[in-house]
Amino acid sequence: MSAITNTRGRVALGEYLQSEGAMSQTEIAKILQIKQPSISNWLNGKARPEIGLRTALERLIGIPANDWKTKQEIQSEREAFERIAKHNKPSKPAA
Repeated sequence: MSAITNTRGRVALGEYLQSEGAMSQTEIAKILQIKQPSISNWLNGKARPEIGLRTALERLIGIPANDWKTKQEIQSEREAFERIAKHNKPSKPAA
């Protein structure tokens, strides 16, 4: 499994765009004929691409929109894993 996917196979779009060989936000913005801050807003969860743009982006990067996850989803997952790890941390043996 790739470093940019989680256990459900969903892709951290921001991590994908930062991966080696991926197009830059600027390149994608030029191809989609939109402004680069729009892509940044998608990655930060401040906005979602319109259906037409979502479809174009899916084709461009080869990843279905249903498999994308936002920065907030990534943070929520990390926090959940940290809570589980903290809860499952072995207790110190009695002296």
